[in-house]
Amino acid sequence: MLDPASIERLAEFPEQNDPLLNLALAEEGSGGVLLALARCEALGAEALDVIASRVASEGDSLTVSDEAGTSPAAGLLDKHLIGHPNAPRSVRDEVLGRHPHDPFFVLSAAAHPDATALALEAAASWPSASPLHDRSWLLLLSVRARDAGLLRSWAERSEVLREAAALLAWDQDLLERLSNDRSRRVRRALASNAQAGALRERLGRSDSAVEVRARASKAPPDWTGEPGARFAAVLKAMQDGGVLATDVRRALLGAGAALDEEGAFLAARHLSKDELCTLISQTTLHQPDSVAPPAAGVGLGLGLRYTASADAPGGDDGLLTSEIVHLITKRPSSETRLTGKARVAHWISDCLGRSHAVDSTDLASLLGPGTLASDRMVLRRWASAGRASLASVCTLDLGSIPAAVVELCWRDPKVSDDAAVALCARVSPSARLERELPEDELDLSPLGRPLPVLERAVLAAVARAPVSPRAALAAIALEPRRCRYVLSAMPTWKGTLTGARLARVLRSHAGALSAAQRLPAGASPAGGARPASVARWTDRRLIEAEMAVAIAIGDLTAGELVRRLQSGAIKLQEGVMLAAGVEARIAIDGAATFAPLLDYATSRRTTDDAALALWMLLEELERVRAPSLIASAIDGLSVSGSVVAPAVCEALATLERRSPGRLENVHAQSPRGRATVASAIARAYRAFGGMRDEG
Repeated sequence: MLDPASIERLAEFPEQNDPLLNLALAEEGSGGVLLALARCEALGAEALDVIASRVASEGDSLTVSDEAGTSPAAGLLDKHLIGHPNAPRSVRDEVLGRHPHDPFFVLSAAAHPDATALALEAAASWPSASPLHDRSWLLLLSVRARDAGLLRSWAERSEVLREAAALLAWDQDLLERLSNDRSRRVRRALASNAQAGALRERLGRSDSAVEVRARASKAPPDWTGEPGARFAAVLKAMQDGGVLATDVRRALLGAGAALDEEGAFLAARHLSKDELCTLISQTTLHQPDSVAPPAAGVGLGLGLRYTASADAPGGDDGLLTSEIVHLITKRPSSETRLTGKARVAHWISDCLGRSHAVDSTDLASLLGPGTLASDRMVLRRWASAGRASLASVCTLDLGSIPAAVVELCWRDPKVSDDAAVALCARVSPSARLERELPEDELDLSPLGRPLPVLERAVLAAVARAPVSPRAALAAIALEPRRCRYVLSAMPTWKGTLTGARLARVLRSHAGALSAAQRLPAGASPAGGARPASVARWTDRRLIEAEMAVAIAIGDLTAGELVRRLQSGAIKLQEGVMLAAGVEARIAIDGAATFAPLLDYATSRRTTDDAALALWMLLEELERVRAPSLIASAIDGLSVSGSVVAPAVCEALATLERRSPGRLENVHAQSPRGRATVASAIARAYRAFGGMRDEG
């Protein structure tokens, strides 16, 4: 056996060694020796196989030393093995299996002169950022990718594999078939194929997609040049998700109102912010009231466009901008009195219902967190107008689901109780936790499902997002320990009762949180909600937040609450917080218990703004408040010294968040009433699209 120094000396020039000697060096050498051997293009397949085996078995224990110190050698060895001209096919596939998501390894394996079917398919399946992006790395695939049998098999499979077949194929029969493919990206790839000949001319004349016609009218790409530079350029394209070519951009932006609906959808979803504004201006500004196909496609693309975080560097690119709001507000329409962000939400919802660019079965997977269409002000309006269901989201493997989608499924009888709870456990966290806005809370109606299901849903969701006070208080009332925790935290609260505050209490006490989770599905806690009585701590003068908690957890009876309100011992401040507590308790005690409270609010709704707010929000005790009834109540309210009653404005905004579009039909006649409705609309849509101002 040679000593380490001799082994290192012999490994300096492996091309001069006998193959058996290199094999011995590969078996005995250190990480540095293996790296020196792997760098030699003349190294034999047997030695390379030994090196690959040692990387697989020894892993990070193989190291290499230099002036900077000692570092792992496994990754460096894999990089040399994957593209080595003499590496056996099994070795290359094994290395690729260790790095299936690294573009360097995928491209190196696929560009190898003797590339395997596994490597070729990995590169052909590597995704692009959008269907509009060219996957230029396909042109660097090994000549083995031109195998007619392989390409025919790809042509029968997924869209990206059909795209690769369309770009690489020589067989005219196969190209003819792909020229009629339903996917525009497949046809665009064929229009880039120099072997397509007459098919390219036909696509340039008559294809329905403007970018396909534009691609067919230009010369096919020329991939001459230095191989190393080509590899680096293509690798960069893979890392970036492809290249959005200039001819594609120009074709989509230059089509104007003649753009087809699918093209408008893709352009609005994937072009830059400035280009999006151009699209909106071209396709919507002069359209009639009904949503034309290009405008519907743009609206849908805007709604399903992924947004960047406003807190990330340069991350405002995807946020709803004042320019977009202005462009859509200028769009002629007699359908709505809304303006600003409310008008944008209405338009996106309308496009969501009218557009055919996205199949209904695919919509649930596209409604990711951060998209405008996933906002409840869009989604609830869309679902209500079309009686639509998103029950298919239950079958998707998604780690984060927008709150509005979870809320819709909570209301949907097609979604089972267990599935609804599972969705709550995957609700998307809010990006604005520090603001404690009600629009960022997961609003689950306590009457929507049985109490044990509501409890499980709240406990599942609260670890990720705040839950609305009416849902959180109902769950809290079902477990005495939770009631005690909330009462102990309550003295530190100031201002409005929010779901975020209740969530903090629940999250900080893991014992109470886990009480119901250990029970079988559908079972209630041992104690459950206790009968309401008057607790000693409520004998003092209560503020509204305290009233809401007391009535929800059963520390104050409905009758005693009404008696104190009538005597003036306690006074409503805004009505919204008390309504949340009452809604929570209704799910436990039933609506009949609170009939006297409803009578109290009804009798005072024309003289007391807080009573009017309470009357509007307690509609589940009696009936849904008709727009004309709300309008007359607002007009009849006399509020001295204030143009807009804040309590009424917040209650109206709550109604609009629960059922977007309701306030459009509230036609108040008095100037004060109209101002109240307008202010409520602005409040309801203030957080829509990430813009921080109300509008």
